[in-house]
This record gives sequence, C-alpha cells and structure tokens, in this order.
Amino acid sequence: MAKFCIKCGKPLEEGTECTCSSKDTLTQTKQAARGYINLFLEIMKGLIKAPIDTIKKYGVEKNVGFSIIAMLFNSIIFGLFFYCLLKEGTSAFSYGFFISRDIPFIKTLLLGTLFIGIGFVVTIFMIYILAGSLLKAKAELKVITSMVGICSIIMTIALAISIIIVFLSMKLAMFILFIASLFYFVYLLQGINEISKIDKNKLVYVFVPTICVTLFVVVYIVPKILL
Repeated sequence: MAKFCIKCGKPLEEGTECTCSSKDTLTQTKQAARGYINLFLEIMKGLIKAPIDTIKKYGVEKNVGFSIIAMLFNSIIFGLFFYCLLKEGTSAFSYGFFISRDIPFIKTLLLGTLFIGIGFVVTIFMIYILAGSLLKAKAELKVITSMVGICSIIMTIALAISIIIVFLSMKLAMFILFIASLFYFVYLLQGINEISKIDKNKLVYVFVPTICVTLFVVVYIVPKILL
C-alpha cells in the first residue's frame, strides 16, 4: 500500500521520509533572516534621523533576540577590524609586545570578538545593577539588553566603514570610530534614561561607572587574561 506524507500529500517509498518539513524550516529561516536584515536597516536609518525615538521604539523586550544578534554581529565585525588594524599597523593595539605581519586570522578574529562581546555583557549588567538594584529603577534585564543592542548598531556601521578605510588611512579609520563611539555613548545615555526613568540628577551615577568599568574590563582585564 502506497504511503503519503500527512503534511503535503507527496507519495513516499517504503522506508523514506518526506523532505517538506526541512524545506519549511529552510523557508522560515530565510524569512527570519530577511526580517532581521530589514529591521537592521530600519533601525540604522532611524538612529540617523531620529535616534531617541528609534531607541525608545525598538529598545523593548520583544526585540531582545534581534539585539543579541546585533551585538554578536558587532563583535564579529570588530574582530575583523581588529585583524585588519593589526595587519596594517604592526604595533597597533599590541598591548606592550611586538606583533609581526604574520597575523593569525582566526585567533585575532576570536580575540577581537571576545573583547567587544565581554564589553557588551559588562555594560548590560552594570546598568542592571546600578539602575535596577541600587537606584531601584524599573530596569529589566531583557529591556536593557535590547536597548544596548540597538545602540550598538551605530558602531557596527562605523566598523564596517573603517575596515575599508584602515587600508587607506589608519588615522582616518580611528577618527571615524572615535566619532561613532561618541554617538554610541550619547545613545546609551539616552537609552538608560528611557528604559529606567530614573531621576536625571542620578543618571550620571549609572552612566559614568558603567562606561568606566566596561573600558577597564575590556582594555585592561580581558587582555591580561587572553593575551
């Protein structure tokens, strides 16, 4: 007796399984990826035109998955930039020892990715501890994660541009990242204000320690451990 797939009705030979489920999964994966790309582009435009409104609109709990992917993507892009920077300038970011032009791609990519990835984690938990636990503000971990991920997109754009620019002018590439960092910090400050609604007089006591601790961990602690 012939067998048929209960989902699509396709005739099946004895001992075989239908591939319609795997096709559906592949289609759903493609649709999800396309949706994330469109959302990324929409947020990117929003951060340029109306940054505060964009952070307020998209820095919400339902976008936490997208924000985690955005931060992971940002970390990988930084890893690529880190490799290009070391490849172009042998002593850049050397942390006290000479780096030859024979730069291992995978190791450098992973190190750069870890630096920024750990930085994001520290930033999120510092905001959560300072704003939520100490100042008793309404600061949910998922919302904080979403907000930080949204703010990171401006750095992702700058890093992508700098990967190309670094081979033309290292100083210009670093300048672009410096300007983008200023925008990121301002966005982060506004984001903390939006999600926590804490007294503006106390906002600085969340923002400044968060940035200081994050930079200390990324610039000093992490290199000590990994290098």
